[in-house]
Amino acid sequence: MSLAASQARALVVLMVLTPLITSCGESETSPNGEDGAAVGADVLDVADSADAVTSDEVATVDVDEVDLKDTASEISVEDAQDALTDLPDPGEVVVEDVSQDDTTTSDGEPLDASKDADVPPSEVTPEETTDTAIEEVDPDEPCVPGEPCTLEAGWDCVEGICTSLQTCAPTPIPGCCTSDLDCANLDPPNACASFVCEESVCMPVQVPGCCSSVDDCSDGEACTLDQCPQAGKLCVHCPAGCPCPDSPPAFSTGFDQGYFVPGWIISDGNSGDNVGWHVSERRWLRPPYSVYVGDPDCGTYSNAPLDASCEPLPLPGTGGTKITTTLKTPTIPLLPKPGGHVALFWVWSEVDALTTGGPGETDVLTVRVEEELTQQSWPVASSLAVGKSTDGSWKMLGADLSPWAGLNVRLNFHFDTLQNLDNLHEGVYLDDLQVVPRCVGGCCSSDIECAGLPIEDGCSQARCVELEGGAGTVCAAVPTKPGELCEPCGTDETCADGNPCTTDVCSEQGICEHAVFCCFEESAFASSFEDPISDFTIGDSNPADGVGWKVTTQSAAVGLSSAWIADEATASYESDSAIDVSLTTPTLTLPASSDLGGVLGLAFWLNLSTEWDGQQYLNPAGVDRLSVSVVQGPTSTEVWSSDEIGGSTEGTWQPVEVNLEAWAEAPVQLRFSFKSADAINNAYVGPLIDALKVGRICPLE
Repeated sequence: MSLAASQARALVVLMVLTPLITSCGESETSPNGEDGAAVGADVLDVADSADAVTSDEVATVDVDEVDLKDTASEISVEDAQDALTDLPDPGEVVVEDVSQDDTTTSDGEPLDASKDADVPPSEVTPEETTDTAIEEVDPDEPCVPGEPCTLEAGWDCVEGICTSLQTCAPTPIPGCCTSDLDCANLDPPNACASFVCEESVCMPVQVPGCCSSVDDCSDGEACTLDQCPQAGKLCVHCPAGCPCPDSPPAFSTGFDQGYFVPGWIISDGNSGDNVGWHVSERRWLRPPYSVYVGDPDCGTYSNAPLDASCEPLPLPGTGGTKITTTLKTPTIPLLPKPGGHVALFWVWSEVDALTTGGPGETDVLTVRVEEELTQQSWPVASSLAVGKSTDGSWKMLGADLSPWAGLNVRLNFHFDTLQNLDNLHEGVYLDDLQVVPRCVGGCCSSDIECAGLPIEDGCSQARCVELEGGAGTVCAAVPTKPGELCEPCGTDETCADGNPCTTDVCSEQGICEHAVFCCFEESAFASSFEDPISDFTIGDSNPADGVGWKVTTQSAAVGLSSAWIADEATASYESDSAIDVSLTTPTLTLPASSDLGGVLGLAFWLNLSTEWDGQQYLNPAGVDRLSVSVVQGPTSTEVWSSDEIGGSTEGTWQPVEVNLEAWAEAPVQLRFSFKSADAINNAYVGPLIDALKVGRICPLE
């Protein structure tokens, strides 16, 4: 065991057990003049005493290059008592954790042991003990109905009220709380407020970065586009041509050292067990390491006794305890940058089944940002965003940190089971944690807009990542094969894809590039709309307004005509009601998939002008949205939408390709739908489509 860990454990023994032994050795007479030997024996018998020290007190360790293969030794209470009278050298100190769950906050933070209210009676020294402290309550003593009375046992936020039968009944104290969860059902005073538990009272506080209107979102940067997507959501600050010189990550780790470097802090509600935060080789996003919350030997986060095969022992009273543990990063300086910073990280999770997803959901990983100066923390993400469990794959999460620009912060990863049931699951892993300036990748509406992001090797690719809390999107470099071993290509031969119509080259960065010079197509359906669309099915919520699908010569990508929805009299989709129109192909059977030739899918050309022309695209209400769906009888599956192109092509023709491999050899219909969602600001040309092809298709040029 390392010296740092040993010293930390010795401190716990000294703090907890010294008062117990002192109370035994002061005198044989108690403050009430009773024989003290029996009292002392009861105090030292931790297993039997009603005043025993609780066993879930948080132990906090400031990690200082600790070899993770060192584990805390476990000793009995008797061994711990012996250690007080015969302490070994500091390098050999062994600690017993004597803790219980009433000594942690809702975030798993250690409570201040100096607060008298939190010190159990058995920890009070004889000088501090009063007659009141040890006075027993007679349960048969009658009380006055409706008046407060004294309960035999005490609970937080519960008081005794005398019933009509003159018995003392536990009654919740209105407005009292022990954690933020107790405040979850309260209605906040506004959309940007939340309740937190402060000094046992639910108090409303404003959520950092939250907005009621765009007026709340100015960041003082002339080059950022500041938006409030919706009242109660987070502000979005998109860099638009902002200078972003010399902008390395504010923090980055893949835990490749194999241990926690200095600065990491671990708080654990049961430091005596083997369940906690560990650097692990069991799973990783990129080899060789990740961090894991669980038992590294058995691959579970249950701390119940297990046999040699890591199966639970069928012994009574051995169900384990609840798990609550927090991992804090080293301090991260968020220097001012256009758009602020974002936190990006990957999660692999296998925990108990998701229930409601609301307050009281068990086995959830919560991510909070903590201001170093005030130590106040705020939730910014959780594993609920990926369904709590990730179905055997790695999922990426992102959080906006712009509200804390200019501050030093830590990221807190808190895992809490809330109870000791159904914990025989593998647990949660984290990897590839980064805090990066938003101006490096910028905002995006699709992966295509991230093509300019610098990529270091052939094992990464640029993707558009959505941030939690409605804080917009950011371009980020992600692994091409998350959780799989990836080697950058070394020669052109390693890039061969078996397609006779591509030239396969390994770039200097180790990235395989496939240049297409020919392609074999197999058509299942095609139309360039040179003829009437009588073989299509047309849907229209308001046929009388003149807005609906038709053939037009207004504009075309191929030939002379295309399909259009606008009223030709106004050249727009403006109407006195919301627009909801659809165009559905005849039934067609898709060909079989093939590794050679074209890709099984849909291709068409699109010209789309809407109220999103020239605007940053944030469209939770689905305003002026074009979508494509695969229809099979009563089932309709959306496979593409104008969300992917930012809601507009700015009045120019652009190619669109949609993969349909999932419907190989199946009879289907394809439906184009356009919905305005309102009757406001609709004086735009709308969508035109042309050169529609379905089957095994080649890339559009």
